[in-house]
Order: sequence, then C-alpha cells, then structure tokens
Amino acid sequence: MITKRFSMVLVFILLVIFSVLSVASALKESLTYDEIVAVEVGNDAWHRHDFSRDTNVPPLLREIAVVPSLLGITNQSPYPNIREFPARMVTIALGVMLGFAIYSIAQSYFGREAGLLALFFYVFEPNILANSHYITQDIGATLLFFLACISLVKIYEKPHVRLFILLGVISGLMAASKITVVFYFLISALGITAFQFNKNVETLRKYKIYAVFAVVIALFIIWSTYFFKTNVIVAPGGNTERVSAKLMNWATRSNNQIAQGVLRGLHTAQVPLGDYIATVKNALLRLTKPEQAFFLGTLYANVRWYFMAVNILLKTPIPLILIFFLGLLLHYQNKKLRQTIVILLIPIVSILLVSSVTKMQPLVRYVLPIYPFAIMIAGTVIKFEKVRYLKTLLPFLFVWYVWGSVSSFPHFIRYANELAGSKKISAMKFIDSNVDWGQSLISFKKYIDTTRPSAIRFSYFGRDDASAYGFPSHFPYGSYKFNEICAFHDINYPSNTGQTITAISLSNWYGCGYHLDPQFKKNILKAIISDSILIFN
Repeated sequence: MITKRFSMVLVFILLVIFSVLSVASALKESLTYDEIVAVEVGNDAWHRHDFSRDTNVPPLLREIAVVPSLLGITNQSPYPNIREFPARMVTIALGVMLGFAIYSIAQSYFGREAGLLALFFYVFEPNILANSHYITQDIGATLLFFLACISLVKIYEKPHVRLFILLGVISGLMAASKITVVFYFLISALGITAFQFNKNVETLRKYKIYAVFAVVIALFIIWSTYFFKTNVIVAPGGNTERVSAKLMNWATRSNNQIAQGVLRGLHTAQVPLGDYIATVKNALLRLTKPEQAFFLGTLYANVRWYFMAVNILLKTPIPLILIFFLGLLLHYQNKKLRQTIVILLIPIVSILLVSSVTKMQPLVRYVLPIYPFAIMIAGTVIKFEKVRYLKTLLPFLFVWYVWGSVSSFPHFIRYANELAGSKKISAMKFIDSNVDWGQSLISFKKYIDTTRPSAIRFSYFGRDDASAYGFPSHFPYGSYKFNEICAFHDINYPSNTGQTITAISLSNWYGCGYHLDPQFKKNILKAIISDSILIFN
C-alpha cells in the first residue's frame, strides 16, 4: 500500500517529467499553423475587445495564453517560438493541471495506486504530449470538459448547492473554450442523467431550480469572456453563398414578412452573447457542411463516419489500448466498480458518437477529451495486479508504452503506433495536426546545415516566419491564403556548394496536389524530415 506522502512525491516526479518533455518540445518546435492566429485573437480581445478575426472559436483560452505578455513577461528573441514561449507555458501549465486532476479523481474512486498509474499513462501519452505545449485550445478544453463531467457526476452522487455553482462556473469556462466540447458535454450529460435517473429522480425534482441557476451562471461566465460586449448574431455583408443570404432570398421570394423581420434582426440587433451565438452557429454549419477529407493517404470528397475512429486507433499507443480494454473486461466482473466504469465510458462514447455523425475532420486533437477517461479506466488494472498473467504482461506493456512515446520526441505530433506501419509509411497516412502542422522548421534547418544545398524550393504548410529560422524567401511567410501557402519559396545559400533541393510540407504535398506531379512521386523521395517535410532532388 502506497502512503499518501510517497504518492505525492511520485505525483510531483511524474508531473515534472511531463513538464520537461513539454518545455523541451516547445523549445525545439516552430509555431504551428493555428498558434499564429491564437496570439492575434488573444491580443485583439484584450486590447480592442474585437472578436472578428476568428469567428469559429471562443476566445477564452486565447485570452489566457497572452496574459504573460500583458504582464510584461516577454523577450526579444529573433525566433518566433522563443518569443511566444511564455504563451506556450500557459498551455503547459494547463496540461499539468489536467494531469493532477486525473490523478485526484482516479485515486478518489479507485485508490492511490490506480491514480498513479493513470497519471503515468497521461504523462507519456503522445497525443497529450503533442498538444501540451502549443498555443491552442485543445488541452485547456479537455481539462474543462473533464472537470465539468466529473462535477455533474458528483452532483448525482451527493447533491449540494455548492456543486451546482461549481458546475455552472466550470461549464461556462468550458463552453467559452471550444464549441465542440459543448456538444460533447450535452450528449455526455444526457447519458449520465439517463444512467442515474432511477436512483436520482427525486434529486432531479428537488434541485431543478439550482440546475437553472447553474445555467445562468454558465451564461454569465461565457459573456464575461467577451468583456460583456453586445453584438449582432449574423455579421452583415459577405458572399451570396452564406446560409443567411440564402434564407433572406427565400424569405423575399416567398414574401414571408416574419422571416424577413427575424433575419433583419439577426443582422442588426446588438444582443448579449451575440458573438458567442454567432460562433456556435458557425460551428454547427461547419460540422454539417460537406467538406473534403484526408484519410490514410487518400483525399475523399466528404468525411465518412469511421475516419475519426480509425485515426484514434492508429495514433493511440497499442499498450494503452490493450490495457484500456483489459480494464473494461476485468471490471465487468466486478459489480462494485462496474457502475463507475460505465459512467467513465459515457463521455468516451458520446465523443465518438458526435465525431462520427458530424462532418468533423478526422484530426485526433478534436477528440482529445476522450483520453482522460480512457486513461482512468486503464489505470484501474492495477487493482487486479494479483492476477497471474498481469504480473508479467504489465511491465512489458509499460516499457513498450514509454519507449514508443518518447521515441517521437520532440515532435510527438507525428506519433503513430505499429498498426500504421513503419515510420516512413505511417507518416504518409496523415496530414495537418495529425503529423504536419508547421512545427518542423528547426529540425529542417539542422538538415540543411548538414547537407548544405545551394538553394531550396520550399512549399511550407504553416504561418510561422520561416525566414527567422534560416529560410529567407523572395516573398513573406505567414499567409492564410491557399495559393500562397502552396507556393514555393525560393531560398538561396550562396556559400553552400550542394545541389538544389525541393522541400514540400507533407500537408501541402497532399493538399496542394503535388503528390500527383510526376516529379514529386513517393518513389523518388530522397528523405523525410521529422515525418513532415518531404525532400526531393
């Protein structure tokens, strides 16, 4: 039996390991595509209370990310990733908080050993490590979703007014972090409520007024992240293909005065939470709109229901998958723990359901909230340590797990398990934030310093300033326009004597159609830098 003091020492050590891996990755990776806009949105929010730059994501976590710069914690490094390191440290801090939350909840339900094992799985989980140091909303939204679900469960276990207030605050922060987690939470809450209904029907009746109060608190918290600004729900202008424009045309043709009045009101009425409602609207449109999708090396005209599930399977360590299902199997035979395991399964199933029935792109970071619950279930296998085969199997799986994850350092984003094939083969099965998000400029520069080409033609998928890392171009980096992202930057090194090379980001190789060009075929590939930048002669 591990003592409380010793367990806290182990928790501290594991969280230090997590922090070191995250910090080291942050220092060795250039800024990803989304980090550039995240900083811009955060600064717009604080300095101008303007939320128009990105109307698809709520601003909370981006506002939090730029707090260090508001406090004067800045540096003047020529390297963008170092300049934005304080903002990346905010994400790392949120990752540490999530790790501690997982340990605390797991040990409260299953004991200290299970909590420590869950934290161990968290610290070395490559998808967590991949997103634990970027200025994005994924880790923060995962933390808040996890806490919101656990708060709801605690209410059903022992209802109290303080818990309803806590749920209101946390769910408000969660809703202000990312729209998809709102959908995840609503489905999860319905599942948890249905599962607990027979036992808690009286509780639901008695505390329904507090549930309404929690919703009011949540809405107030969301509005506070917009500095209590009012705005229209549908921005004026835009092209005729917008849904609002099509609806107005329909209302005009049919002479529907009520519909016309409502639509004009959406365009003109300044309302509380107008920016947030517009963001929810945009998210719903994106989740239902047919969109080209990339899956296992092929571009499809539309997302199919199984794309996300398969990518999760390929990008999650096999040892964690095996231990997770082993935990489910062992707990199915234990009536005392079965109910808790089912509750932990509900968010996992809810997230998989939402991601499969919508048009969500199969990027694993979108379903990151699955992992805390899966990790907790996996951690419970320690309760069955006396089972004979586990004594031999678990140490082997632990070593495999750590080695497979750490071997991807510093680019944990590129991780794929053995089911995806060899490293060279598996890298070609993913794009965007599943493998190539613009993070490999520092590794690419090391390759250039070693091979010393006289010139490079570089098509870079990212918005970071590659010139700062040693890739001076004839036109600036950082554009969000598709044709400029796909275009080749001509980079010359007059002092080098090597041959000219062509470098193409893997996401551009597929997304810009270069994989169809005979001069950039896979079989004449010279090298792959960090599984994300393809080198051709």
